[in-house]
Amino acid sequence: MKLPVLLLTLLLAPVCYSANMAHSHLKHVYDAWHSNPDGIGFLPLALEQYQQAHAETLILQQSNTADAYVKRRLNRLSGLLTGNATTDGADLSSALSGMVKHTALSAMAIDATANVVDYADAIAQCTNNALRYAAEADDRVEALQSKTTLTDADRAELTAATAWIYTGRDLNNDGDIAPDGQECGLRQADVLMGALKHLEGLN
Repeated sequence: MKLPVLLLTLLLAPVCYSANMAHSHLKHVYDAWHSNPDGIGFLPLALEQYQQAHAETLILQQSNTADAYVKRRLNRLSGLLTGNATTDGADLSSALSGMVKHTALSAMAIDATANVVDYADAIAQCTNNALRYAAEADDRVEALQSKTTLTDADRAELTAATAWIYTGRDLNNDGDIAPDGQECGLRQADVLMGALKHLEGLN
């Protein structure tokens, strides 16, 4: 009796192990990753970094003169968006890249369900859009760093460019932002991840 039980255990072991792989990668996105500050997942880190970046744009709205203080705020914003010495690697773009990587790994896992494959693709699309918007916002920051004054238009454009990272962008001007495709951003990725967690029983 022991030999059949042992054989059955060995046969089932890879299945039991792989059954955790897709979910493990998803958990790195929404729950925990050892290299992130406080061990949090890539998604909560991205949301945290976005909130800080948004707060910086609100501070910058209060000044027209690009003095030393404003330059420091711009440098801080750039660090939050794409990383520099002010952020120790805990920047929005790095967090978003981690999201893309681990959602892709979850979809490639041998035990990934159809839901994981479909949702991971949509989450990655929205996250890649957010990465693009973060790079565009950082380009605006770089342009402002060389100016001596900040106009109302400068501040409005920077605020909008930063907001698109989270909200997505209405590219076809139809008054709506599609929940997937080329328009969605971090908010839609967060919603999709919540839906996937529910479908996979991870709540």
